[in-house]
This record gives sequence, structure tokens and C-alpha cells, in this order.
Amino acid sequence: MISIGAPLPERLASTSDTDSGDRIVNRNYHRIVTTTETPTTWDRTGIEALGFEGFTKLTQLRADDVPDKHGIYVVLRPGSEPPVFQADNPVKRPRLKLYSVGYLTEYWVENTPVVYIGKAAGAEGLRDRLKPYAKKSSGHSGGRAIWQLSDADDLLVCWKVIEEAETVEKVWIKTFREAHGGMRPFANWNG
Repeated sequence: MISIGAPLPERLASTSDTDSGDRIVNRNYHRIVTTTETPTTWDRTGIEALGFEGFTKLTQLRADDVPDKHGIYVVLRPGSEPPVFQADNPVKRPRLKLYSVGYLTEYWVENTPVVYIGKAAGAEGLRDRLKPYAKKSSGHSGGRAIWQLSDADDLLVCWKVIEEAETVEKVWIKTFREAHGGMRPFANWNG
């Protein structure tokens, strides 16, 4: 096992997506990436222990405070009260469907503040990915279900600079699912 951000060992990979359940093959780079360190607990304490930064209200995020490097980010819902969902979503885009309250209720994951795990692997990294998300822009359609939470303005975002963001995001979602009866983080509809 290697730590997040540590250099990755390179060797030729097979064509499968997993290898004995503990390694993920990154087909884009044709190498096997050993699973990364994941939280021991799926809460702020477990994520902070891995060196994540920020823990800022998503809606108050200042782009200058976010690195312009590749990485992963996690959106957390403070508090443990049951969620209240709004029927409307402020993120509007013609092809994006609105989630019903029943649908959101069905996919709510109890006993964890983690509501979304995302990656930033574009040219401007975390800054470029989080800026439109914080502004409730339709340019960030992944994870948009968070905006139907009545307390969405209280959600926190944290991040960690990681070069292999796409692979690490997959590992984190897979590990989250294993810890939560097969359920993905609430606003992760894929993975």
C-alpha cells in the first residue's frame, strides 16, 4: 500500500479493471496502481488524518484558496440530523433531470457526513473544478443532488493534491461502498 501522493510503481498491466481486489489497473497509463490510503472512518476526523485541507463552506469557497493542481475533494454535511430535501434544484440545465424527493431519500446514506467524492484532473485542477461547483453552476453537473439538501449552504469541502486523481477517486468510492452496504456517497451517481 502506498500513501496518497506518493510516487506510483510502474509496470505493465493486464487488461482487467481489478487485480485480486486490491489493485486497480489504470488503462490510460498501462500501469498497475496500488490502492491508496483511505479513511479509517468516513468522517471529518478520518479524512483530516490523511492530510486533507480546506474544510470550508462550499458556498463561501474562494478560488484563490484552492490549489490549481490535480486532486480529489470531498463534500461533507455537518451535523447528524436527518436530511430535508427541496423539491427544486438551483442547478438548472435543460438535459439535467431534477431528482424527486423520494429518489433522494432512497439514495441517502446514513451515519456518514460524506455526501460526495470528486476528482479534479483537468488543466487547472482543483481550483477549476471547485469554482463552478461552489457557485452552483450547471458546468459542474456531477454531484448536483447536494443542492437539493435544505442545508446545502452549510456543506463543507476539503481537498488533497494528488496526481493520480481519477484512480484515487475510484478507490475511495469503492472503499466507501464496501463500508456502507454497497451504497455510493449520496451525490455520486456513478462509480
